[in-house]
Amino acid sequence: MADKFSNMNNLLNSVYDQVASKAHLDTSQKYKITGAGAKVLRKGLKASIIDRGHVTSHKETNQHRHLKDSVRTSKKDEKGMRIGNSMVGFDVNHAYIARFINDGTKKMVGDHFVDNTRMNSSDKVAEAMKDAYKDVTDD
Repeated sequence: MADKFSNMNNLLNSVYDQVASKAHLDTSQKYKITGAGAKVLRKGLKASIIDRGHVTSHKETNQHRHLKDSVRTSKKDEKGMRIGNSMVGFDVNHAYIARFINDGTKKMVGDHFVDNTRMNSSDKVAEAMKDAYKDVTDD
């Protein structure tokens, strides 16, 4: 599974790099393109969480949000740089819960909802980014 995701990620990054180098996009234009893809992936993750029933809340005080409400997008890359990339993930309070559910533990089998959503959403993400690119460049 990791190899398939890695290959898809490398392919999307390669296509993005080729388009960005030819179009000479500025950072705000890159954000519009990558943000469109991030929005689609975020929506897919929320739907996947709801479909699989992975919602969490503190039963007594109800102070914690549901896992579906903790899906976040960021305009920083994995190194914290603002270069036009958009990322999708979970907020700090729920990221570890999502990882346990996705990857499993020694007592629980993971269901890989994040991995599957990434794989199943790749065409929709690419399409959204393509449409945003056309809007940004007026092609």
